[in-house]
Amino acid sequence: MAARHGEDSPVDPMLLARASSIPSLTGSGELKFDGFRAIVTVESGRVRSMTGRGGGKLAGRFPALAGTLGDAVDADRVTLDGEIIAGTGDVASFELLLRGAGRRRSPIPVSFVAFDLLALDGRVLTQKPIEHRRGLLAQVVRDTDAVARIRSYEDPAALFAAAEHLRMEGVVVKASRSLYYPGLRCGQRCWVKVKTSHARTGEPRWN
Repeated sequence: MAARHGEDSPVDPMLLARASSIPSLTGSGELKFDGFRAIVTVESGRVRSMTGRGGGKLAGRFPALAGTLGDAVDADRVTLDGEIIAGTGDVASFELLLRGAGRRRSPIPVSFVAFDLLALDGRVLTQKPIEHRRGLLAQVVRDTDAVARIRSYEDPAALFAAAEHLRMEGVVVKASRSLYYPGLRCGQRCWVKVKTSHARTGEPRWN
């Protein structure tokens, strides 16, 4: 019998190690969006919980997103890790989140970029390789106006150059076959964040 995931309790997202240049590890790269990191549990097509780092509740802050995110999920119950963004998710767009984008009376919509699948229909996936989790994510989450799946790239260095040009926060390099460690940072051998020259200084709690 599969173990049940503790989805009724907030799950802290896995943390990122930091580097000043692209690390020499075998893996792939993803764009680092500038938004609110969020762990989202969807059950029967509805958002059951949406929490940030430390368990802070985000559904009330982004009610429209919470009301439509479940439409993108083709499973009874999932727990996702991703980023809530405004606009394109670049550094400038982060200011829109701070000014209230996504709230009930705001004309500025927000969206959710899903980049990991932590649990599926009662099965814990955190100790499965990232390639396995990505494959399942592609099966159960569809791109919609409010939700998008992250794209991964085989050349992190080329992606970093593109991120610099697009004024994104940076890239995240994820090692092949890496596991998911909730609330932990596993160093340069797992997930590594490399910031562009456009990245904000400091490290907000939600990132």
